[in-house]
This record gives sequence, structure tokens and C-alpha cells, in this order.
Amino acid sequence: MIKLFDISGGKVIPSEHVYVIPRLKKIMELYPDQYLEIYSYLFYTTCPDSTMNPYVNQPEDMREEVIIADLGPSFSLDDKVIEETRKWCEKMYETPTLRSWRGAKKMLDKVGIYLADSEITDGKDTNGMLIDRFMSKLGDYHDIYKKMDNEVKEEQAKVRGNVKIPYFQRPGYIDKKQEDDDNTEG
Repeated sequence: MIKLFDISGGKVIPSEHVYVIPRLKKIMELYPDQYLEIYSYLFYTTCPDSTMNPYVNQPEDMREEVIIADLGPSFSLDDKVIEETRKWCEKMYETPTLRSWRGAKKMLDKVGIYLADSEITDGKDTNGMLIDRFMSKLGDYHDIYKKMDNEVKEEQAKVRGNVKIPYFQRPGYIDKKQEDDDNTEG
């Protein structure tokens, strides 16, 4: 997976690509006081890596709303440059596997929400048969989603050029030896 942004010191920070890719560098130049806030928004709304982005598990149609509520951005969400950059970031992360995974996730979410929120109705417009069909297929939906989720994770563990990312460069890796050395020095 490409890495447009990193996380360091509890903040989303630009990766080396941001300084080279004109449209990402433009954010830094146009918004010198807000670019880190904008990069956080771009990262959380577009990065599909569940090891780095805790918002990935939000339902697709609610994720951006939750992110906006949590981040409380001070910049305009209607800004054309920011919106175009967000769409561009989405395309940069997107693969056929990721599109399929999103579709499977969206359908599993919809079925889950329907089942959680529905009461069985009687009479002419009963929904009992629909609920029964969803329940009988729920395992299949879940299996397809988990298969796609594993394929996305496997794909994300690679960088472009089909080279595996070493374990010590993977998001969330903590060098316990270095951490222990740091703790014994002080």
C-alpha cells in the first residue's frame, strides 16, 4: 500500500511523498497554518489501512460524519482544493480488491443494521421472509467479507513493486528492545 501520511507523536504528519507530489504539497503551501489538520482529515477519510486508521470500521455512509465530529475541522469542508485532494487520495489508495472489500463491507453493514433495527411485521406487508432470508445468508455475507478483508490486509502489507514491507516498518510496530533500552537509560 502506498503511504501518503504517517503518524508520529500522536499526529498525522506528511510522508516523503507529500513533499514531492504537487497536489499534496499545494495543501501545505496554501494553508500553512492548517495543513496538518487538513492532512489528518484527508488521512482519516481516505486511508483504508485498519492498522493505522481506526475509522475504517465505521459504516461507509457514516464514517466521514464521525471523523468530522471528532476532528472538528476549522477549515471549510467545501473548499474545492481540499475536496479534490480528498478524492485524489481515495483514488491513490484504491485497488480492485479494495473496491470489492468496500462493497462487501457496505452490504454486510446494511444487512446488520436492517436486522438490528427491524421488528417482524405481520399482515400483507410482512418482512418476516426478508429477515429469514437475510439470517440464512448472513454467514455467507460474513465469510465473503472476511475473505475480502484478509485479501485487503495482504495487499496492504505490500508496497508498490510487489515487495513485502519488513515487519519493523509496518504501522504500529514497536521496537521493544529499543523501548527497553530507552527506559533503562533514564
